[in-house]
Amino acid sequence: MNRSLGQKLKQLREKKELTQKEASDRIGCTFNMLSNYELDKREPNIGTLKSIAIFYNVSIDYLVGISETPNPLT
Repeated sequence: MNRSLGQKLKQLREKKELTQKEASDRIGCTFNMLSNYELDKREPNIGTLKSIAIFYNVSIDYLVGISETPNPLT
């Protein structure tokens, strides 16, 4: 079963042992925005999606469900 963007974001954040506040500060979005992304209530714009991918060192393809490989270059 494919996981949603929100489920992937939560898993990636928990893997780094970060709170939503810590992760949102590092990504450059608000706590409420990240919370809504993790709950699949909203989707990030392309700029935020890029920031998330860079921060977690995963591909955008992985985040949006095109690929199940988090980082195909490693």
